[in-house]
Amino acid sequence: MRKLETYVNEKLKVTKTSSVPDLNALMESKNIKEFDSRYKQLAEYLKNDSDLPIAELEYRKGDFKIISRKYENQYNIFLAVLEKCIFYGTWDNMYYIYWYKGKRAAKNINFKEGFSEFVASEAEIPEYGGVYSPYKVKTSSLTPVPKGYSPFYISHVSRHGSRYPVEWSYVNNALQILETSNRHGVLTNEGRRLLESYKTLDSICDKMYGMLCTLGADEHQGIARRMVKRFPEVFSSQHRIKVNAVSTDKPRCITSAANFCSALASSCNRLEINVMSGPKYTNILCNDAGSFVKSNNKKGGRLSDEYMQSHFDYESFYGRFYVSMEAARRYNSLMRFLPENVYVNGTVAHYLGYDGMLDLMTPEEYRQAAISYNSKMYYSHCDFKGMGKERIRLQGEMLKGMIEDADNAMKSASDMVADLRFSHDTGMMPLFSLMGLSPFPSSVAFDKVFSNWNSTYWMCMATNLQMVFYQKENSVIVKFMLNECEVTIPALQAIDGVYYPWDTVKAYWNQLLMS
Repeated sequence: MRKLETYVNEKLKVTKTSSVPDLNALMESKNIKEFDSRYKQLAEYLKNDSDLPIAELEYRKGDFKIISRKYENQYNIFLAVLEKCIFYGTWDNMYYIYWYKGKRAAKNINFKEGFSEFVASEAEIPEYGGVYSPYKVKTSSLTPVPKGYSPFYISHVSRHGSRYPVEWSYVNNALQILETSNRHGVLTNEGRRLLESYKTLDSICDKMYGMLCTLGADEHQGIARRMVKRFPEVFSSQHRIKVNAVSTDKPRCITSAANFCSALASSCNRLEINVMSGPKYTNILCNDAGSFVKSNNKKGGRLSDEYMQSHFDYESFYGRFYVSMEAARRYNSLMRFLPENVYVNGTVAHYLGYDGMLDLMTPEEYRQAAISYNSKMYYSHCDFKGMGKERIRLQGEMLKGMIEDADNAMKSASDMVADLRFSHDTGMMPLFSLMGLSPFPSSVAFDKVFSNWNSTYWMCMATNLQMVFYQKENSVIVKFMLNECEVTIPALQAIDGVYYPWDTVKAYWNQLLMS
């Protein structure tokens, strides 16, 4: 309830008044061309009654459905008009909140039929955004460093930051299906709204497909600044002044590296930073183009189909957009494709500032599509039950290079402060699985993935691993920070919680690389 009240307070802070505002004035100030009479009638009823009877709410739920769909992205207006009454959640789990004479109260009402009153993105993305979630800064206390050790070097690898949809085809494939369906007259009003949402997203992404967005640039600048602040000793050494950064040849990775390094330079102007990119680095940082990977992706897709068939309500989803299920099947040969595409593009559109697509997906649909996609990503790129070991070994060359870079940085004559690498989720998932990091379990069956691994937390945009090396005389230890949180390697014995002897880690990895 505390999160809910925070959300409501945030929405009300610019619109809350001592009385219900004049609807015509509100309508004019927000440039709404059309204001449904049902909206006025409902608002007039609610403003005169501080405690709405449940029977009346049941009677009015048809109006709520129409209102929420018609004014999908006008939350401030909706909350301002309903000054004393706010409804949030689904009809299965609805919160009814009202303000009366300066007091706040809340009730929970349960209804049998499901209906989403507010956009799924507000409640669902923090847990179910998956690999399309923007980066969230986590605050956690750090384990004290063992006595006598000081940090001297950081080995880093990061995914690019938040971006536009990766390719035009990611949006256009669904757009073409909907346009064809519309030409043949089989879309409902809701279906045409979905079509328009794709056109809007396409216009937002014009000439920017696959590119880093402003949020992605901010993510990497913030990570770099916090790294300098968190480990000042690493960046204040008298003789260690060099930083090497390598990136795949994708512009979103190159731009991520540029933003990260510019923030490093502004935080510590004594550094000498070298940035390199090209196909040579792409093949090492993200080895995902082989025939095995493509075959594996198809198997993951088939398992995703099976999951969606038994867990996703296709009739409810397509029934809102098509005049019949027969028509939906006629124009959608792969039933999983459209809901998965709305989930993927809607999540990206959300952090680009457009919610018109996710508004058309209920929270339960969003959740099930997310679980399916999350499990498919694990199956395709992590140490899944079956052929996972073969998949993760494809990043062996990258891990070998990280070991060599670290060993070179330990030499007394080394002037290295950090090695930075900028890659993609399909390169980092197998790498982290191969390294044996605790958030990446091994041999998990498809239907058990989500309860064991959630990519929202461990493979979101700008996901980063910082291996921080500490030295005391001739002894070197290392700890692992994934998304700025300490993680472990369960197969190894740590000292003082999260710190490992580097020789032990290196021997473990070399054994994996040779097996």
